[in-house]
Amino acid sequence: TTAPISDLVIVNNSESEYIIYRDDKADKTSIAAGTNLKNAIKDKYGCSLKYTIDFVKDESNVDQFDGLKEILVGHTNRKESAELLEGLGELEFIVKATDNKIVIIGKTSKGTGQAVGWFINNCFNDNNTLTVPGDLYYKGTIDYNYCEATNMNYDVMASEIYNAFIKNCFVNGWFRTSYSNSGFW
Repeated sequence: TTAPISDLVIVNNSESEYIIYRDDKADKTSIAAGTNLKNAIKDKYGCSLKYTIDFVKDESNVDQFDGLKEILVGHTNRKESAELLEGLGELEFIVKATDNKIVIIGKTSKGTGQAVGWFINNCFNDNNTLTVPGDLYYKGTIDYNYCEATNMNYDVMASEIYNAFIKNCFVNGWFRTSYSNSGFW
């Protein structure tokens, strides 16, 4: 028989051994995703996890990180991120527990942002312990109507708000219909 997979305790009584890593070439959307996760954990559980760049460059050194407690956000240099990235479609993201790590990754930075949003919305609970099932696996598809800025209330992304404004005002016709009779349009 196979031994049951243990749950991962990310935060317990405002303390954690976990570190959040992001990829060293991350764009501002991926950086904001990691920041959103760090801030959400601090706000909800009172624990400020270290948030840093994945500094591993040489693939021969990656085994030294086996067994460490890490949350990998985006395209890190860790083998766990690389393995999941290989199987992702252009519009997909994954949140997965593997050994002592949580991997939160999208094929694109927008996918990574939505993966972080999914993690916050589905894994956070109402007590003072953030525990994730050891067999956690969720694969989702990017929702282009989803705005990280309004859903997560952290680091409002002007581009997300601007894109939503343009879509709602011009593409859906709100601006055209609201102002067409006013002489403005």
